[in-house]
Amino acid sequence: MALRICSDQKSELYNFKTDGTLLFIKEVSPHSLGFKASSIKAVIFSTNLHFWKSINYEKKLIKEQNQFIFREDAISEIDQIYFTSVRYSVEKNLISQAWIRKDKLSELLRIWNLKDSIPLYPESLLENKSNKDVDDISKLDISGRKIVSKTEFLISPVQRRRFTMSLLLLIGFLLLSFNIYTYNFFDKEDEYFAPNSRIMDVLSDLSKVYSDFAPGSVQEISMQDGGKNIRVTLLDSKLDILKIKEELSKKYFIDFKDNIKPQILILKEKGLDND
Repeated sequence: MALRICSDQKSELYNFKTDGTLLFIKEVSPHSLGFKASSIKAVIFSTNLHFWKSINYEKKLIKEQNQFIFREDAISEIDQIYFTSVRYSVEKNLISQAWIRKDKLSELLRIWNLKDSIPLYPESLLENKSNKDVDDISKLDISGRKIVSKTEFLISPVQRRRFTMSLLLLIGFLLLSFNIYTYNFFDKEDEYFAPNSRIMDVLSDLSKVYSDFAPGSVQEISMQDGGKNIRVTLLDSKLDILKIKEELSKKYFIDFKDNIKPQILILKEKGLDND
């Protein structure tokens, strides 16, 4: 499905065919989404949320198609916006490009609980085979319009990883303060754990209870099945397991083996075929 964001309070759900043609399903709001975020494969920003410009075709403007060619028209500085590749048609004698403020895009994704790893398209560059005028399209649904490949906003992997790495660095410093010596990851897919949202969530959850571990007690954190099963090996016979359960039991089945040394805290994520 595709989500067309019209404002911070209104969006529209669409199915889309293999050729990118959009078919309206229903209107939704942040308080009654009616869909899972994971089902959204494309996000379209309505024309009232971004900027665009079209000019006559000039060959020199398409030499580097991933450059921003309308600097004089952008109100914001270049480092404050995301822009699309330059789209052109020799036949139509036309060159077009769209852009959006980074802070606006980030805020809308936050409100609608979406990630920027989903392709993000400007509505102004959708292929329009209907008679609807682009300036009035935000007032109508966009059934019949077509998503065109390579017209999404260009968001580099560095930008996408920035939040991920910041969170991991913060949690890493917290965990290092407790002398954690090793991390073990048992699946090949976990080798590159930074982009793995589940493992990020695990580290974030552990940071909630780090103050309950005695300084220097944690020896090892092991993760299996992409972070669904976690084992924390520690030397802390006085660990208050009730406080740990109070904080994490909504999400995890928790077991603490305190009859052995070192002790082992086991977390199994609920709802994922764990007994």
